[in-house]
Amino acid sequence: MKYFYKLANEKGAYPDWLKEFGRNFLKRCDINAILFTGGNADFDICTYLQLHENLRTDITLIPIGNIDRPWYVQFLKKGLKNSVRNINIGFNDQQIMDIHPFKWDTTNFSIQILSLCLIY
Repeated sequence: MKYFYKLANEKGAYPDWLKEFGRNFLKRCDINAILFTGGNADFDICTYLQLHENLRTDITLIPIGNIDRPWYVQFLKKGLKNSVRNINIGFNDQQIMDIHPFKWDTTNFSIQILSLCLIY
């Protein structure tokens, strides 16, 4: 994984402005935060910065597009030695493999927001 991010950088995939964008994302997070990213650009640059600049390795990155994929949830649960910290997920392996998208019934609920961080 580290090799491919290094190769992408060498090929010009991460210009200086994008690295600064990623640094700003990571710097705004609390210690040991989980940062949900919206797509490949923000996820990849933050991953590159963690692997190659050792920047904010306490933060766990989760691309929103992958959270309904069992293989990715397994990956988060197990982590990747010396690269990606594991997350304590209370599902067993079978429960994870049973994850699949489905249409929810309409439900209203409230979520208390303790802290809000806006990044422009």
